[in-house]
Amino acid sequence: MKVKLCGNVTYDCILQSDSTLEWRSNRCHTHRIQAGGLVNTARILRKLDPNLEITIHSNCMVNTDNPQSIVAEEIKTLGASIGGPQLHGDISVATILQGKDSKISGLSMGKDCIIDTYNLVDETTDWYHFSYLDILKNVDGKDFLIPRIETGIVSVDLVTPCKDLSPTVYKSLPNIDYLIVSDAEIDCTDLILHQKIVSSLKKALIIHAKHKTLFIGKDSLFTHIHHSDILGERDVVGAGDAFVAGYITHVDVPLATKVAFDYCRDF
Repeated sequence: MKVKLCGNVTYDCILQSDSTLEWRSNRCHTHRIQAGGLVNTARILRKLDPNLEITIHSNCMVNTDNPQSIVAEEIKTLGASIGGPQLHGDISVATILQGKDSKISGLSMGKDCIIDTYNLVDETTDWYHFSYLDILKNVDGKDFLIPRIETGIVSVDLVTPCKDLSPTVYKSLPNIDYLIVSDAEIDCTDLILHQKIVSSLKKALIIHAKHKTLFIGKDSLFTHIHHSDILGERDVVGAGDAFVAGYITHVDVPLATKVAFDYCRDF
């Protein structure tokens, strides 16, 4: 199976607090530093299936200076290839603070999510995943639109919490098979919005939340109940990446959820 991960790559510094994030002052310690974004998805995909052919198609990640070289080195270690022309400049650096209550606050600095359509679509890729579509840009600075892809499955995730999708995302829906989001981006209870979105998608809207995951297809509805409380104070940063990797591998909501849970337990 050939998978192409398209969008942004980050260098993540993940901090953990000894208290909840509502406190005015938080004592923190560095929990882990690693390549993030699509590299995290690739890392989990490789663990799930050593035989996958993975390409990371991004314009914002590989230069010779640190931390870019660290990211490039990990991509090589994963046995993944790099697609898209590489742009000069600083990689996006994400500083993520996780409270004792598992609530997360983040700050990202660096380049915008930029993607070039050069060599993006081919006839041999089985699955394309586009990350952070709502902030993804073409190299000309315009909002990126998902192209029509006939030869592979297309999944997409978002990053910006909102009451409705942006006009650009709506324009892309007819070319998307699966829109995979968290309940931070789309309200689990907004059934009217769900149907509005699904009516334009090829297949389904998937919303993963703390205690359940919704699969909303054109003619089917499935709710998978799970109990994230069992994770306690585990690190949950990257659980969304793990869910995406699990769904690409299994095309199954319960199994994708298990992948996300297992990912959190590893930390």
